[in-house]
Amino acid sequence: MPIPHDIDTLLESDARFRQIVAALDQVFWVIDLQPHEHVPYVSPGFELIWGRSVEALYADPRVWTEAIVDADRPKVQLAFERWLADPDGERFTVEYRIRQPGGQLRWIADRGRAVRDADGVVHRLTGIAEDITARKQAEETAQSTERRFSQLVELLPQLVWTASIDGFCSYLSPQWVAYTGIAAAPQLGTGWLAQLHDEDRPRAWADWQRAVASGAPYDTNFRVRAASGEFRWFKVRATLLADEPGPGGQWFGTCTDVDELTRTAASLSQERDRLAGIASAAPTAIHTLRVPAAGRPHLSFGADRVAQLYGLPDAQLALDAQAMIDALHPDDAARVHATVQAAAAALCNWHAEYRILHPTLGERWIEGRSTPVREPDGSLLWHGALTDITARKHDEQAMQASRAKLQAVFDHLSEGLVLAAANGTLLEWNRAALRLHGFDEQGPTLPQLAEMPQYLDLAHLDGRPLPRSDWPMTRLLRGASLDHEALRVRHRQQGWERVFEYAGVSVHDAQGQILIGVLLVRDITARHRLEREMHDLNRALEQRVKDRTAALQAAVKELEAFSYSVSHDLRAPLRALDGFSQALLKDHAQGLPPEGQRYLHIIRDSALKMGVLIDDLLAFSRIGRVALKRQVLDTGMLVRDALSQLAPALENRQIDWQITGLPNCHGDLALLRQVWINLLSNAIKYTGKREQATIHIGVQPGPGGEPEYVVRDNGAGFDMRYVHKLFGVFERLHRTDEFEGTGVGLAIVQRILQRHGGNIRAEAVPGEGATFYFHLGPSSP
Repeated sequence: MPIPHDIDTLLESDARFRQIVAALDQVFWVIDLQPHEHVPYVSPGFELIWGRSVEALYADPRVWTEAIVDADRPKVQLAFERWLADPDGERFTVEYRIRQPGGQLRWIADRGRAVRDADGVVHRLTGIAEDITARKQAEETAQSTERRFSQLVELLPQLVWTASIDGFCSYLSPQWVAYTGIAAAPQLGTGWLAQLHDEDRPRAWADWQRAVASGAPYDTNFRVRAASGEFRWFKVRATLLADEPGPGGQWFGTCTDVDELTRTAASLSQERDRLAGIASAAPTAIHTLRVPAAGRPHLSFGADRVAQLYGLPDAQLALDAQAMIDALHPDDAARVHATVQAAAAALCNWHAEYRILHPTLGERWIEGRSTPVREPDGSLLWHGALTDITARKHDEQAMQASRAKLQAVFDHLSEGLVLAAANGTLLEWNRAALRLHGFDEQGPTLPQLAEMPQYLDLAHLDGRPLPRSDWPMTRLLRGASLDHEALRVRHRQQGWERVFEYAGVSVHDAQGQILIGVLLVRDITARHRLEREMHDLNRALEQRVKDRTAALQAAVKELEAFSYSVSHDLRAPLRALDGFSQALLKDHAQGLPPEGQRYLHIIRDSALKMGVLIDDLLAFSRIGRVALKRQVLDTGMLVRDALSQLAPALENRQIDWQITGLPNCHGDLALLRQVWINLLSNAIKYTGKREQATIHIGVQPGPGGEPEYVVRDNGAGFDMRYVHKLFGVFERLHRTDEFEGTGVGLAIVQRILQRHGGNIRAEAVPGEGATFYFHLGPSSP
């Protein structure tokens, strides 16, 4: 209510003001500053709130301030002084406590304003003091409640949050902030959704919107990202708390970390499914048999698998398992019952192998393993597995028969066989081993490994004694292996000496420890004697080879000298024949009849052919003596070089040359050039009667994977019946008057290729051409 500037006029003129003021629980006060500071008026509410009379205040204004609690008095004094210092800039507004005469505390809200006179000077202060004790108590109660709420929230392990009625988050507990590592402010509203896993966010938001729309409790699970980046599962519940009927209220929610529980539940579910899968797929019938204190035994788990194993209805076994007991083979029933009773009495594991009578399969072997557990009601649970071991039993029987056979083979082996344990104990000797070592008359007590030096001496083949630490079985038990090692063995008592060959291995367990040593002994005395004799014969043979080689080398030298002599001695008369024939034709051709001239031409041609033949023979003889100078060669270059040398033979010829890509080769340049010259010369010569000749030069994979070069022509060819003569010296498959030649060219080719580790072959059809295939052997790259 506004206060008039002239309070005296108001008091005198308006009696209604006093009535209104007297009816209010507020204190209206006036302080005059001129001519001196005093209180001219305080409303009756002063007595109600301060508990002191108005007259006492008029008499002593300090009654007002002395009632203020000591702790609040400086605050009030400071506010009053600031107000007086700057009445226009400051407002007098302060809250403080007073103590009534009876000791009760009251909260006061005091506010005032300054009143100026006509000159603008502040001459009066007016104000209202209001009892706000109820409000302060309500605020303290609310603050106390909020403090208790915050303390309670901070003590809770859950992440606590609140949301407004419209579903927007309004509070996040410190646990949520600490867990996410993000301040609360950006997560309020709908910001909390950003911390949810991408896969869970749409579902969580849709569930929350439905809850907000309906007011129904919010109950869901989702993953929240931690400050570390890890996502953990939380159980989230929220309830709408309404203060009163109507649209008001807020949501209170908690997020409980159930990550371990969720993962454990998932693992347990997976494990349960896995065990169920194992139980259904396992070859054994996993089951639980309940034997109640009173009643019939029955299968509470695994009835289907046991029923399949026994050939019984599973529904029957789930209610009454007596049929299992009745299926026992009569010869095994008493034994099985005794072992079951003993295991039940001691509550220990039970294991037995027994037979049952299957309705359709007949007698079957079963292996049973089970563990008894006593229930509080006196029932006995047998958790176990039943396995059909019929096949194993049959295998064991077969193995026993096989073992007997193996023992018979072991005893009748012609080679000696000795088995020893890792500690050196000789476990077993077969008959051959006893006989070889002279122990067949020893009796049942045989010497052990440490005692062997009393009976035997072992030495190397050259007579050097073999240390006991290097004896065959000792080495095997150290982990070494023997591979046909020959030793001299002498029996000290019996006096004989033989040569034995030892072989053996050490057998290890799964941890790599030696279990046994297996030693195989063979008497090779006769073979050793034959080997020595063979060695002596080989030495004699080697000496004979050396002698023959020396004689052969001498013969080769003589042959070289003879070749040189033949070449020199034959060439001289040939040159004379050719020279004199040419002189006669030149100087006396007119005096000779035509027949005489023809004879002279024949003499000259024969001399020339004889010279060529001598050159070919010398070339053929030199091939075997020339050292190969291998290098990587361009095969295409060799072909081009050969064709350039054969150019005179190509004059006036129509030849279709078909040359495909040729790989490089590895060999002697001069010799391989001669190969190509001879083969291409051959092709050119034998296609001479073709108007249009075709010669193909190529390559194909050889028999050993190496390149095989091909020279094919469409010339005269030859009869394959005589192909074996093709590469012989002086062998010709055509008459001289048909095709010229000495019959040495292909022999030279074969000899060169054989020097390179390769060979040559040919195919032909008379009148259709011939094909030559050659390769350089594995020495070529």
